[in-house]
Amino acid sequence: MRRGFLLCFIIFLLSSLLFAQAAYRLKTRTASELAAGQRQVVGAYCRSDFEGLRLSENGWAKMRPLTRDMRNPEFSAVMIVSRYTFAPPAAVSKDVAVTYSVIGRYEVGFGFTPLRATPSAIFHVEDVDGDLVITEMPSTPYVSKGAALSWLKAELVKAQPSTLHKAQLERAIAAMDQTAPAHGPGAATAPATAAPK
Repeated sequence: MRRGFLLCFIIFLLSSLLFAQAAYRLKTRTASELAAGQRQVVGAYCRSDFEGLRLSENGWAKMRPLTRDMRNPEFSAVMIVSRYTFAPPAAVSKDVAVTYSVIGRYEVGFGFTPLRATPSAIFHVEDVDGDLVITEMPSTPYVSKGAALSWLKAELVKAQPSTLHKAQLERAIAAMDQTAPAHGPGAATAPATAAPK
């Protein structure tokens, strides 16, 4: 009886160790695998953001699996960009920097302001239950001019007639229509690292 108990205990212990080793192996990534995973997750997020998905709840529902956030982070301003570029960090890191070519900013209550800037934003990417997800990101959406215009025109349709908000939206759309891309036609770099205008 003691021998049978000891044999069952050894089998249980070995199977537990094998399972733990298999689970550990599934979550372990080489530096190049980590960089590729970061590039994929951050790239998918930036592409979706550029296309304007963060500007609606339905769009956010498609982006949400890339992040740890259940809800779309609140925002009162939208950065309008002509492109973005990023590269995985040179050394193993959870942080990925994305640089944007900004051509303007729309802020609720203030309207549209043309702007030329190349800010960088840091995306923090972590392994959560075996999947790489973004755990920290900019709260402000970075969208293309086309996506921003579509969003503003949709907001204009919903705005009450003869209101300050409606007038602000009309001015913003007119000003944004006249804003030239930051780098001129054909300035986007390779699709793997930059968004087209």
